Amino acid sequence: MNRFFLWSSIVLVLASNFSGCAPIPADKGKQSESHYILGVSFLREGNPTLALKEFLAAESYAPRRPDIQDALGQAYQLKKSYPQAEKHYLKALELKPGDPNSYNNLGALYLDMGEWDKAIASFQKAAGDLLFNNPEFALTGIGVAWFNKGEPDQALKFYQRALEQRRSFAPAHYRSGEVYRQRKEYARARESYARALELSPNYAFAHYGLGLVSLEEGRYGEARDSFRKVVSLSGDSDIGEEARRMLKTIP
Repeated sequence: MNRFFLWSSIVLVLASNFSGCAPIPADKGKQSESHYILGVSFLREGNPTLALKEFLAAESYAPRRPDIQDALGQAYQLKKSYPQAEKHYLKALELKPGDPNSYNNLGALYLDMGEWDKAIASFQKAAGDLLFNNPEFALTGIGVAWFNKGEPDQALKFYQRALEQRRSFAPAHYRSGEVYRQRKEYARARESYARALELSPNYAFAHYGLGLVSLEEGRYGEARDSFRKVVSLSGDSDIGEEARRMLKTIP
């Protein structure tokens, strides 16, 4: 499975306010806010197309709101329109310089684009901001970039730093499992995946990793159970299809 499944381990951050933007006339402010709130709702429901429509409407009333620019970046990213996403994240940072939320989201975009060094640089700016509420997101993102650069030891160091920030952050446990599985340290990989699933029982990617470990260990029944769980959770998504393919390979 070559693609980095962004949404399995890096969470984009929606801005909660739009401090720092230019004043907006009251009527336009209300219009922009109503479209923005509706767009956020669609985004959280997993419908980036309708979210994009609402965010574009919000932008038409308030083009200098950084939270709207950041939200547009997220919607375009989910639509895999990466150049457009980058443009809006950078616009958000132009309007609100140094915002760690936008740097975190820009880092996640660069992971999707395979731009590992740019991802590290962006995540470092987010993680280094003492006012950032979710440094574990950015630290895990740095680890993912190092993992994809072929440096699993460096990756594991950042996953551990993420867990020092929040022990209950399931993606960092899952990503640690990926390092241990690559090293063939299956007991430790199983432990990491199990911890991720304890924290997030419907975490399809952790079920998938656990299935791969079970397959390596010859636990074919457990592997089937794990891959079937992925299929039930993920349907026709990329990882769901991958799990179906793996089910066909089990003796």
